[in-house]
This record gives sequence, structure tokens and C-alpha cells, in this order.
Amino acid sequence: MDTKLASDLFCSLLIANHIMTGNQILSVISREGIGSIESFWNQHESVMNSDNLSPDQMERLANFQKSEVYLKFETYVNYVSDRQ
Repeated sequence: MDTKLASDLFCSLLIANHIMTGNQILSVISREGIGSIESFWNQHESVMNSDNLSPDQMERLANFQKSEVYLKFETYVNYVSDRQ
């Protein structure tokens, strides 16, 4: 899976609040490498700060941020960032 496709997939997961286990997300990210982890996170930040989200999308994004999947992703990103 190329980085662009993986990044788009992750953003789609954020917007759609798709059900995916933390381990599945971490598996995709770990295959893509540290540079891609930063790319995922930057894309995630841009999605969160977007003014183009509908109220429904904003609500789903807020709910996703409270989920176990999001917390695992955030923990993993912080772990990798701290190791650099």
C-alpha cells in the first residue's frame, strides 16, 4: 500500500468513523514507516482543523476521538515521536 493511499484511507476512517481495531490501524502504520506516521498525523490534524466538515462529520469525528482506536493511534504516534 503506498503512503498516499494509506493516508487517504486513514483520513476516510476518521471521517466515516469506520470500525477498525487499533491493531489493524497500527499494522498499516507500522508497514508504512515513521515518515508515514508523521504524514498520517499531519493529515489527521488538517482534517480536524478543516472548516469544510458538515455538523454530522464533526460529530462523528468527535466521537471517533473518544474511541479506543483513536487513543491507540495517538499513543502510538507519541511513542514513535518520543523515540526519534
